[in-house]
Amino acid sequence: IRSFFGAFGYMDIFLNSSGVPRPPARAMDTEILYRMLLVGFLILTVGWVLTLRKTDWKKYLPLHAVNGLFLFLILVLYLRFNMSYFQAQGRYVLPAIAPIAIGIGVGVCYFAKDRWKVGAVLLGAILLGVNAYALNRLPSEFETRKTEIVQLN
Repeated sequence: IRSFFGAFGYMDIFLNSSGVPRPPARAMDTEILYRMLLVGFLILTVGWVLTLRKTDWKKYLPLHAVNGLFLFLILVLYLRFNMSYFQAQGRYVLPAIAPIAIGIGVGVCYFAKDRWKVGAVLLGAILLGVNAYALNRLPSEFETRKTEIVQLN
C-alpha cells in the first residue's frame, strides 16, 4: 500500500513523518497518511462497485466491464509475477492506473450524486495536498541520503 500511494528513491523515502517504512515506536502515528489514503480509496472503490447496481448506470456496463477486465488482468499478472519472484510493491500495479482512476472517479460520482463537481474538486484538492506534502519532503530526504553517501566515501 505504501509503495502504491507514495514511496520514492529506492523504496526508502516514504510519506510518513519519520521517513522510514515502519518506525518501531510510533508506527500508528507515522502511518496515518497511508491509512487515510487507503480508507478513502476503499470507500470510493465501493462506490464504483455500487454504481453497477444503479439502473441509470446500466448503459455504461460495457465500459465498466472493459475497465474491470483490464484491472483484473493487471492484478492476475501481478500475482503471477509474485508467485515466481516476490516483489510486494504497488508500483507493479501502476499499469492499471487508468482503470483505477476511472473507478475512483465513478466512486466520487456515486457518493457525490448531483454534486459530483464538488466531489471531483475535493478529491483533486486531497491529491494535490498529498503531492505538495511529498514534494516538500523529497528534497530534504534526498539531501540526507546524499550526505550519508558522501560521509561513507
